[in-house]
Amino acid sequence: MHPRLLVVAILSLGQALAGAPKPAPIDTYAIHADGGLIYDPLRREAEKSGQLSKFDNTPTSKVRIENNGVTFEAAVPKSATAYDVVPIRYTLRSTQAAGTPPVHVAATAFEDAVVIADGADATNGGSPGDSTCLLREMLAQNITCPALLTIVDPEAVGMAFQAGLGSTISVAIGAKKSRLYHQPVEIQAHVERFSDGQFHLKGHIAQKVSMGRCAVLAVGGIRIVASEFAGPGHDPEVYRHIGLEPRDAQIVVVKATVGHMDAYRDIMKLNLPTECPGPSPSRLERLDYRHIPRPIHPLDPEMQFS
Repeated sequence: MHPRLLVVAILSLGQALAGAPKPAPIDTYAIHADGGLIYDPLRREAEKSGQLSKFDNTPTSKVRIENNGVTFEAAVPKSATAYDVVPIRYTLRSTQAAGTPPVHVAATAFEDAVVIADGADATNGGSPGDSTCLLREMLAQNITCPALLTIVDPEAVGMAFQAGLGSTISVAIGAKKSRLYHQPVEIQAHVERFSDGQFHLKGHIAQKVSMGRCAVLAVGGIRIVASEFAGPGHDPEVYRHIGLEPRDAQIVVVKATVGHMDAYRDIMKLNLPTECPGPSPSRLERLDYRHIPRPIHPLDPEMQFS
Protein backbone atom coordinates (compact mmCIF):
# COMPACT_ATOMS: atom_id res chain seq x y z
CA MET A 1 0.00 0.00 0.00
CA HIS A 2 1.19 3.50 -0.77
CA PRO A 3 2.42 5.29 2.45
CA ARG A 4 -0.08 8.15 2.14
CA LEU A 5 -2.94 5.74 1.55
CA LEU A 6 -1.89 3.83 4.63
CA VAL A 7 -1.89 7.02 6.70
CA VAL A 8 -5.37 7.86 5.49
CA ALA A 9 -6.53 4.34 6.34
CA ILE A 10 -5.05 4.58 9.85
CA LEU A 11 -6.60 7.96 10.46
CA SER A 12 -9.96 6.75 9.21
CA LEU A 13 -9.84 3.64 11.41
CA GLY A 14 -8.84 5.71 14.44
CA GLN A 15 -11.75 8.08 13.88
CA ALA A 16 -14.14 5.17 13.51
CA LEU A 17 -12.98 3.58 16.78
CA ALA A 18 -13.03 6.87 18.68
CA GLY A 19 -16.30 8.04 17.25
CA ALA A 20 -15.76 10.15 14.16
CA PRO A 21 -16.57 13.84 14.60
CA LYS A 22 -19.46 15.25 12.64
CA PRO A 23 -18.42 16.82 9.32
CA ALA A 24 -18.02 20.59 9.44
CA PRO A 25 -20.90 22.61 7.98
CA ILE A 26 -20.48 22.83 4.22
CA ASP A 27 -20.29 26.62 4.29
CA THR A 28 -17.05 26.47 6.28
CA TYR A 29 -15.14 25.06 3.31
CA ALA A 30 -13.50 27.38 0.81
CA ILE A 31 -14.45 27.77 -2.85
CA HIS A 32 -11.71 27.20 -5.39
CA ALA A 33 -11.09 29.74 -8.16
CA ASP A 34 -12.54 27.21 -10.63
CA GLY A 35 -15.83 27.23 -8.71
CA GLY A 36 -15.56 23.87 -6.93
CA LEU A 37 -15.77 23.19 -3.21
CA ILE A 38 -12.40 22.52 -1.51
CA TYR A 39 -13.51 19.60 0.66
CA ASP A 40 -10.42 18.79 2.74
CA PRO A 41 -11.35 17.32 6.16
CA LEU A 42 -8.20 15.14 6.35
CA ARG A 43 -5.95 18.15 5.83
CA ARG A 44 -7.81 20.00 8.56
CA GLU A 45 -7.35 17.14 11.02
CA ALA A 46 -3.65 16.92 10.12
CA GLU A 47 -3.28 20.64 10.80
CA LYS A 48 -4.98 20.32 14.19
CA SER A 49 -2.66 17.50 15.25
CA GLY A 50 0.44 19.38 14.10
CA GLN A 51 1.37 16.83 11.45
CA LEU A 52 1.68 19.50 8.78
CA SER A 53 3.36 22.27 10.77
CA LYS A 54 6.62 20.31 11.08
CA PHE A 55 7.10 20.82 7.34
CA ASP A 56 6.87 24.60 7.55
CA ASN A 57 9.89 26.25 5.91
CA THR A 58 11.59 22.91 5.17
CA PRO A 59 13.57 22.35 1.95
CA THR A 60 11.60 20.77 -0.87
CA SER A 61 12.29 18.65 -3.91
CA LYS A 62 10.81 19.93 -7.15
CA VAL A 63 9.03 17.55 -9.51
CA ARG A 64 8.00 18.39 -13.05
CA ILE A 65 6.19 16.02 -15.42
CA GLU A 66 5.07 16.88 -18.97
CA ASN A 67 2.84 14.70 -21.09
CA ASN A 68 0.91 15.61 -24.24
CA GLY A 69 0.57 19.29 -23.43
CA VAL A 70 -0.20 18.77 -19.72
CA THR A 71 2.40 19.97 -17.19
CA PHE A 72 2.43 18.87 -13.54
CA GLU A 73 4.72 20.68 -11.11
CA ALA A 74 4.99 19.82 -7.42
CA ALA A 75 7.13 20.62 -4.37
CA VAL A 76 7.57 17.77 -1.86
CA PRO A 77 9.33 18.19 1.53
CA LYS A 78 12.73 16.47 1.50
CA SER A 79 12.41 15.40 5.12
CA ALA A 80 9.21 13.42 4.59
CA THR A 81 9.25 9.79 5.65
CA ALA A 82 6.86 6.87 5.50
CA TYR A 83 3.60 7.34 7.43
CA ASP A 84 3.85 11.15 7.28
CA VAL A 85 0.90 13.20 6.14
CA VAL A 86 2.74 15.39 3.66
CA PRO A 87 1.70 18.79 2.29
CA ILE A 88 2.31 18.85 -1.46
CA ARG A 89 1.97 22.12 -3.33
CA TYR A 90 1.30 21.55 -7.02
CA THR A 91 0.11 23.22 -10.19
CA LEU A 92 -1.47 21.55 -13.19
CA ARG A 93 -1.48 23.34 -16.52
CA SER A 94 -2.73 22.31 -19.93
CA THR A 95 -2.15 23.81 -23.36
CA GLN A 96 -4.62 21.43 -24.91
CA ALA A 97 -8.08 22.34 -26.11
CA ALA A 98 -10.80 22.35 -23.44
CA GLY A 99 -12.24 18.88 -22.95
CA THR A 100 -9.14 17.02 -24.13
CA PRO A 101 -7.92 15.63 -20.77
CA PRO A 102 -11.40 14.61 -19.47
CA VAL A 103 -12.28 12.79 -22.70
CA HIS A 104 -8.92 11.00 -22.77
CA VAL A 105 -9.17 9.94 -19.11
CA ALA A 106 -12.77 8.77 -19.42
CA ALA A 107 -12.09 6.84 -22.63
CA THR A 108 -9.01 4.99 -21.38
CA ALA A 109 -9.08 4.69 -17.61
CA PHE A 110 -12.34 2.98 -16.70
CA GLU A 111 -14.84 0.46 -17.96
CA ASP A 112 -17.72 1.84 -15.90
CA ALA A 113 -19.59 5.08 -16.54
CA VAL A 114 -17.52 8.25 -16.20
CA VAL A 115 -19.49 11.48 -16.17
CA ILE A 116 -18.02 14.55 -17.88
CA ALA A 117 -19.79 17.64 -16.55
CA ASP A 118 -20.01 20.42 -19.13
CA GLY A 119 -21.14 23.18 -16.80
CA ALA A 120 -20.49 25.98 -19.29
CA ASP A 121 -23.35 24.59 -21.38
CA ALA A 122 -25.64 23.82 -18.43
CA THR A 123 -29.21 23.94 -19.68
CA ASN A 124 -30.55 24.43 -16.14
CA GLY A 125 -28.28 27.48 -15.95
CA GLY A 126 -29.67 29.11 -19.09
CA SER A 127 -27.18 27.82 -21.67
CA PRO A 128 -28.58 26.59 -24.99
CA GLY A 129 -27.29 23.02 -24.73
CA ASP A 130 -25.81 23.03 -28.23
CA SER A 131 -22.08 22.99 -27.41
CA THR A 132 -19.94 20.95 -29.78
CA CYS A 133 -16.77 21.11 -27.67
CA LEU A 134 -16.84 17.56 -26.28
CA LEU A 135 -18.27 15.98 -29.44
CA ARG A 136 -15.49 17.54 -31.49
CA GLU A 137 -12.93 16.23 -29.01
CA MET A 138 -14.38 12.71 -29.02
CA LEU A 139 -14.19 12.61 -32.81
CA ALA A 140 -10.65 14.04 -32.81
CA GLN A 141 -9.50 11.35 -30.36
CA ASN A 142 -11.35 8.70 -32.37
CA ILE A 143 -12.77 7.12 -29.22
CA THR A 144 -14.22 3.65 -29.55
CA CYS A 145 -15.92 3.24 -26.16
CA PRO A 146 -19.70 3.80 -25.77
CA ALA A 147 -20.39 7.49 -25.17
CA LEU A 148 -23.58 9.52 -24.64
CA LEU A 149 -24.15 13.24 -25.05
CA THR A 150 -26.99 15.62 -25.82
CA ILE A 151 -27.16 18.46 -28.33
CA VAL A 152 -30.06 20.81 -28.91
CA ASP A 153 -30.45 21.14 -32.69
CA PRO A 154 -33.96 21.29 -34.18
CA GLU A 155 -32.57 21.31 -37.74
CA ALA A 156 -30.71 18.02 -37.21
CA VAL A 157 -33.81 16.50 -35.61
CA GLY A 158 -35.92 17.58 -38.60
CA MET A 159 -33.46 15.99 -41.02
CA ALA A 160 -33.46 12.74 -39.02
CA PHE A 161 -37.26 12.49 -38.94
CA GLN A 162 -37.47 13.26 -42.63
CA ALA A 163 -34.87 10.60 -43.49
CA GLY A 164 -36.47 7.98 -41.22
CA LEU A 165 -35.22 5.27 -38.85
CA GLY A 166 -32.30 3.24 -40.13
CA SER A 167 -31.15 5.91 -42.55
CA THR A 168 -27.79 7.67 -42.66
CA ILE A 169 -27.64 11.45 -42.75
CA SER A 170 -24.90 14.03 -43.19
CA VAL A 171 -25.47 17.05 -40.97
CA ALA A 172 -23.61 19.98 -39.44
CA ILE A 173 -24.77 19.55 -35.85
CA GLY A 174 -24.75 21.96 -32.92
CA ALA A 175 -23.97 25.66 -32.38
CA LYS A 176 -27.26 26.78 -33.88
CA LYS A 177 -28.16 29.37 -31.24
CA SER A 178 -24.84 31.20 -31.46
CA ARG A 179 -21.37 30.84 -32.98
CA LEU A 180 -19.73 32.86 -30.21
CA TYR A 181 -18.27 29.81 -28.44
CA HIS A 182 -18.61 26.94 -30.90
CA GLN A 183 -18.98 25.96 -34.53
CA PRO A 184 -21.17 23.17 -35.93
CA VAL A 185 -19.51 19.78 -36.40
CA GLU A 186 -19.95 17.85 -39.63
CA ILE A 187 -20.98 14.27 -38.96
CA GLN A 188 -22.35 11.31 -40.86
CA ALA A 189 -24.76 9.61 -38.50
CA HIS A 190 -27.04 6.59 -38.40
CA VAL A 191 -30.58 7.41 -37.26
CA GLU A 192 -31.29 4.87 -34.50
CA ARG A 193 -34.23 6.04 -32.37
CA PHE A 194 -37.02 8.60 -32.12
CA SER A 195 -39.05 9.94 -29.21
CA ASP A 196 -41.55 12.72 -28.55
CA GLY A 197 -39.20 14.08 -25.87
CA GLN A 198 -41.81 13.92 -23.10
CA PHE A 199 -41.17 12.33 -19.73
CA HIS A 200 -41.65 12.94 -16.01
CA LEU A 201 -38.76 14.15 -13.93
CA LYS A 202 -38.42 13.08 -10.30
CA GLY A 203 -36.48 14.60 -7.44
CA HIS A 204 -36.27 18.16 -6.21
CA ILE A 205 -37.55 19.66 -9.50
CA ALA A 206 -40.17 17.04 -10.28
CA GLN A 207 -42.17 18.06 -13.33
CA LYS A 208 -43.29 16.99 -16.77
CA VAL A 209 -40.56 17.64 -19.34
CA SER A 210 -40.95 18.30 -23.05
CA MET A 211 -37.77 18.43 -25.12
CA GLY A 212 -39.70 18.38 -28.38
CA ARG A 213 -38.94 15.68 -30.90
CA CYS A 214 -35.73 13.77 -30.20
CA ALA A 215 -33.53 11.53 -32.33
CA VAL A 216 -30.58 9.31 -31.45
CA LEU A 217 -27.79 9.84 -33.96
CA ALA A 218 -25.03 7.22 -33.87
CA VAL A 219 -21.48 8.02 -34.91
CA GLY A 220 -19.36 4.95 -34.18
CA GLY A 221 -19.69 4.31 -30.45
CA ILE A 222 -21.05 7.81 -29.79
CA ARG A 223 -24.80 8.26 -29.30
CA ILE A 224 -26.06 11.83 -29.64
CA VAL A 225 -29.51 12.63 -28.30
CA ALA A 226 -30.49 15.51 -30.57
CA SER A 227 -33.54 17.45 -29.40
CA GLU A 228 -35.65 20.37 -30.56
CA PHE A 229 -35.59 22.04 -27.14
CA ALA A 230 -33.32 21.97 -24.11
CA GLY A 231 -34.01 19.49 -21.32
CA PRO A 232 -32.81 18.91 -17.74
CA GLY A 233 -29.12 18.48 -18.41
CA HIS A 234 -28.43 17.03 -14.96
CA ASP A 235 -30.75 14.01 -15.12
CA PRO A 236 -30.19 10.55 -16.68
CA GLU A 237 -33.82 10.55 -17.86
CA VAL A 238 -32.77 12.63 -20.88
CA TYR A 239 -31.12 9.40 -22.08
CA ARG A 240 -33.40 6.78 -20.56
CA HIS A 241 -36.61 8.19 -22.02
CA ILE A 242 -35.33 7.35 -25.51
CA GLY A 243 -33.99 3.90 -24.63
CA LEU A 244 -30.37 4.68 -23.73
CA GLU A 245 -29.04 3.51 -20.36
CA PRO A 246 -26.17 5.58 -18.89
CA ARG A 247 -24.91 2.55 -16.92
CA ASP A 248 -24.06 0.88 -20.23
CA ALA A 249 -21.90 3.77 -21.45
CA GLN A 250 -18.29 4.52 -20.57
CA ILE A 251 -18.62 8.27 -21.13
CA VAL A 252 -21.77 10.19 -20.18
CA VAL A 253 -21.85 13.94 -20.80
CA VAL A 254 -24.13 15.97 -18.55
CA LYS A 255 -24.99 19.61 -19.15
CA ALA A 256 -24.59 20.59 -15.50
CA THR A 257 -21.97 21.72 -12.98
CA VAL A 258 -23.03 19.98 -9.74
CA GLY A 259 -26.77 19.37 -10.16
CA HIS A 260 -26.15 15.85 -11.48
CA MET A 261 -24.18 14.60 -8.47
CA ASP A 262 -27.20 13.09 -6.74
CA ALA A 263 -28.98 11.87 -9.87
CA TYR A 264 -25.86 10.02 -11.07
CA ARG A 265 -24.47 8.91 -7.69
CA ASP A 266 -25.32 5.22 -8.29
CA ILE A 267 -24.24 5.31 -11.94
CA MET A 268 -20.91 7.09 -12.26
CA LYS A 269 -17.53 5.65 -11.40
CA LEU A 270 -16.00 9.12 -11.57
CA ASN A 271 -17.12 12.71 -12.09
CA LEU A 272 -14.86 14.82 -14.32
CA PRO A 273 -15.76 18.52 -14.44
CA THR A 274 -14.53 20.35 -17.52
CA GLU A 275 -14.45 24.01 -18.41
CA CYS A 276 -15.32 24.11 -22.09
CA PRO A 277 -16.14 27.50 -23.63
CA GLY A 278 -19.75 28.51 -23.05
CA PRO A 279 -22.11 31.08 -21.55
CA SER A 280 -22.38 29.55 -18.04
CA PRO A 281 -18.79 28.90 -16.88
CA SER A 282 -17.81 28.44 -13.24
CA ARG A 283 -15.18 31.15 -13.65
CA LEU A 284 -17.12 34.32 -14.32
CA GLU A 285 -14.06 36.26 -15.45
CA ARG A 286 -14.15 34.21 -18.66
CA LEU A 287 -17.30 36.01 -19.75
CA ASP A 288 -17.06 39.19 -21.80
CA TYR A 289 -18.85 41.59 -19.46
CA ARG A 290 -19.34 45.07 -20.95
CA HIS A 291 -22.10 46.83 -19.03
CA ILE A 292 -21.37 46.30 -15.33
CA PRO A 293 -19.92 48.67 -12.72
CA ARG A 294 -16.27 48.14 -11.84
CA PRO A 295 -14.64 47.07 -9.61
CA ILE A 296 -16.76 44.01 -8.88
CA HIS A 297 -15.94 40.64 -7.34
CA PRO A 298 -14.71 38.18 -8.65
CA LEU A 299 -13.67 40.01 -11.82
CA ASP A 300 -11.46 42.33 -9.78
CA PRO A 301 -9.82 40.15 -7.12
CA GLU A 302 -7.80 43.03 -5.72
CA MET A 303 -10.89 44.99 -4.68
CA GLN A 304 -11.39 45.73 -0.98
CA PHE A 305 -14.64 45.19 0.95
CA SER A 306 -15.63 47.78 3.55
